[in-house]
Amino acid sequence: MRYEHTQTGYLTMALLFVAAVLIALAGIVAPADRRVLLLVVTIEVILLICAIVSSKLTIKIDGETLRACFAMGTTFKKVQLAAITRCKPIRIR
Repeated sequence: MRYEHTQTGYLTMALLFVAAVLIALAGIVAPADRRVLLLVVTIEVILLICAIVSSKLTIKIDGETLRACFAMGTTFKKVQLAAITRCKPIRIR
């Protein structure tokens, strides 16, 4: 049995984008202190990394393992199918 499905996190990316815009605006409006600017840039970089890492989730199932990986495969979890004792379908509305 083989299965693969990729889901794009549009809501997560939108929320991170809005947060980045609000922080950038706060950095523009706030007095231009070098430490504040460094903090704003650091937060922007962290938000960008989070947006990239959480932009997609791919689930792959082969004959022996279930693998869930985010974005480019940098963050993943592998589970042996034999270790899964139960599951049930859910419906998100």
